[in-house]
Amino acid sequence: MPVPFFLRRPGLCALGIILSCTLARLWIASSGQLDLAQDEAQYWDWSRRLQPGYYSKGPLIAWIIALWTGVFGHTELGVRFGAVLNSLAVQGLIYAWLGILLRRPGLALATLLIANSSPMFIVGGVLMTTDNPLLLCWTGGLACLTGLTGRPGACWPLWGLALCACLGVLSKFTMLAFLPPALAYCWLLRRRGTLRARAWRLAVLALSGGALLGLAPSLAWNAGNDFVTFRHLAGLAGLGAASADPAPLLRPDRVPEFLGSQAALALPWWLALMLWQGARLARSCLSHLRGQGAGDEASRLRLLLCLQFWPLWLFFVLWSFHSRVYPNWPAMSYVAGFVLAALGADEIRMRRRGILKACAAASLIAGLAVHGQAGLTRLLPLPEFLDPTLRLKGWSDLGRELDSLRQAMPRPEEVFFFSDSYGVAAELAFYIPGRPVVFCADFGRRLNQYDFWPDPNGRIPAGRDPGPETPGSRSGWDALYVARAPLRAIPRQLRDMFASLPDRPSAYPSLHRGKPGRTFGFLPAYGFTGRWPRSGRERY
Repeated sequence: MPVPFFLRRPGLCALGIILSCTLARLWIASSGQLDLAQDEAQYWDWSRRLQPGYYSKGPLIAWIIALWTGVFGHTELGVRFGAVLNSLAVQGLIYAWLGILLRRPGLALATLLIANSSPMFIVGGVLMTTDNPLLLCWTGGLACLTGLTGRPGACWPLWGLALCACLGVLSKFTMLAFLPPALAYCWLLRRRGTLRARAWRLAVLALSGGALLGLAPSLAWNAGNDFVTFRHLAGLAGLGAASADPAPLLRPDRVPEFLGSQAALALPWWLALMLWQGARLARSCLSHLRGQGAGDEASRLRLLLCLQFWPLWLFFVLWSFHSRVYPNWPAMSYVAGFVLAALGADEIRMRRRGILKACAAASLIAGLAVHGQAGLTRLLPLPEFLDPTLRLKGWSDLGRELDSLRQAMPRPEEVFFFSDSYGVAAELAFYIPGRPVVFCADFGRRLNQYDFWPDPNGRIPAGRDPGPETPGSRSGWDALYVARAPLRAIPRQLRDMFASLPDRPSAYPSLHRGKPGRTFGFLPAYGFTGRWPRSGRERY
């Protein structure tokens, strides 16, 4: 029976998958199909003010964007090039880990195909968010854990663990969730006699030392800013007084929303395969731990995948009973989850070949739909509430319109821009010609990074580190206020802030490549009085 080409030339097939998917993402990032997402714009604005830490995340995302905008300029490609490059590196790591280190190229190819068909992985390879470098560090960490036993005596797995832990924490504090399962894996291998005592001690040192090194810059910044990052994270988790509106102990109505979001991001059939195969391997691991199995390479892989998938994924399932869980929070569990799905696909290949073909075909359609969303929405226009890309359309047109409005005001050189939303403020800073400093007023929202930078008076609240920037006051200037949606009335806070306001707010229906984009609210305001609103409520 002839050997299939993908088994005779797995490296060539992997290269084809990786390069074709990377080129598709590079095309999306550079073609102007989508404006920056609000978080991307915010991280870009961070990159203009490089610091050791920021209100909600570590500093690595700002450093990466600063690097590539220094090469490609302050463009969408400059902001997103790091995401495309990191996605390329993640795919290469997956093949190196499974195909070379574990000598299972078929599993590596299946994992690459499954990952590259999931919306979570596709979008994560285009949008420059903190999950992107975190995914790279998480995948590298799994490869290094495998190398601890696959290459006894080698130093690179220990140095790699330290580097992945450090850079992962610098990117996002979720990397700390990698450590307990990783340490549990090493401890169980040590207990079974598969990992030498010295290697176990060095693994503990590498992981803890790397994580502490990655935490150091953020801790230094937080020490001068009342440790707001940790208050913010507690508030997001709905933990008691740290939250603006403490959540009830049990909210079962949140669970369907969470599970639906996971099915959408990972694709329902791959998620089902992950859970099915994960349950089967968990039973096998329990038998192994009771001494009924040998400590071979396959057993170690099963143990690693179960420890890196189930604890994190189940934690967020349980937490969704208490508080809202954002769809991307469990994303790192799918690094192991995609491998579980590939193993599950191999299990059913002989028994249910038709089902597997249907899943593969549906995945191909889903992947092409996400990659070709610009053409698809042109052919089949979606209603606003069904178009997930609408929030990324219209910002560049809005920036040009606001610049025209500024030029038409009596003193265009003395006009500043502001919003009450950090996402809107960041988009305006990127898309208004000249990329001005944009401010974010507090009309009762929770804190964000803009509250730690000078306001239009050149001041920040007492007790916060002012950083290097101390601009002069804009008292007496005119302004343009922008809201993320049309305004029904003029916000009452504006009446104290300016000497003169129009009778009613205006709306601007933006365009994106000739098609309708988002509709925004705005109004011109004249004669800034110097009163900059702060709600006085420290909502995190």
